[in-house]
Amino acid sequence: MSAKVSLRRFATLDSDEQQPTDTRPAALDRLIQVPGDVMDALTAVFGETGLLEDQARVAKVLEARREVQASWGRAAKSFIEAGKALLRLDAALTTPAEKAALKAGCEHLFPFSDPVASQLRAVARAVESGILPPENCPASYSVAYQLCVMGAGDFAEAKRRGLVSPSVTRAAIIAFRRERQRAAETSTRVDEAGLRAEAQRLGNRIAQLQAEIRTLERRRVEIARLLTSEPEEGGKA
Repeated sequence: MSAKVSLRRFATLDSDEQQPTDTRPAALDRLIQVPGDVMDALTAVFGETGLLEDQARVAKVLEARREVQASWGRAAKSFIEAGKALLRLDAALTTPAEKAALKAGCEHLFPFSDPVASQLRAVARAVESGILPPENCPASYSVAYQLCVMGAGDFAEAKRRGLVSPSVTRAAIIAFRRERQRAAETSTRVDEAGLRAEAQRLGNRIAQLQAEIRTLERRRVEIARLLTSEPEEGGKA
């Protein structure tokens, strides 16, 4: 059942027929065949912003909501299309307030939370940029996201091992990331024994140099004494 009641029709109703005052933005009243629960969701999310006064952008929100919900209910890789719809919606939101409102009210419009929406966007970006070919995309958005947040080196290695694949499991990706993390930690781990040995060698070398400096200093003093005594000997002659 549509929640739309035109303002003109409202004005012609008898007092007994008049409905309670609707405080939602007037722009929503111009929308055709928008269910009441959807209008409530729009108001809950964007009621404190100016977006609801712009019918074209309200239509963008409704279009994204429709596409996402349709995609969410289809085959596994439909999450790519859902992510692309979210990216298009992001481009339609023009103010920080609108973006913050969508982030806070994501679950009012879509069948998932904002963290899930962020993962869907990341996967869609990777697909659109060519980093993650759609034919190689894992069948789960959470597994695909694990690939998307890898560094370039790790992603290349995962691809070499055949892990960038529709059949890859979450467990396989997590095991791979842990392995790579351990390898990175090992390569950067401090070699305490080697450092202690180097410190000892440096200490010995410093002691040798200090001994040489003392020898050189004694010789310098001796030379200065000899140079000072030569004129006296010449005067006596």
